[in-house]
Amino acid sequence: MKEDAISRQMKAYGTYLKVREKHPDVVILIRLVDDYIVFDEDSDRVGNLFVDVTGKADNDGKARYTKFAQRGLDINLPKMIRNGFRVCICDYYSN
Repeated sequence: MKEDAISRQMKAYGTYLKVREKHPDVVILIRLVDDYIVFDEDSDRVGNLFVDVTGKADNDGKARYTKFAQRGLDINLPKMIRNGFRVCICDYYSN
């Protein structure tokens, strides 16, 4: 059975929380199909730096996630690093 987009995103959020627990000081990018996504406080910290944003969700005026197309990594990653952020990149694979 093929996963739908919301199911993949929720599972990717679970991955984010596990990595966040081990590495609280880094921005966590999760590759999800053809996009990179950042959640919660990472979205708040770096979401405004991104070029080629393909989606953003707000929760009571605070960004819940921001995502950008995979092709934007070459632009967005150096921007985060130049702005002093340490970055962890994770791939999400379904089981």
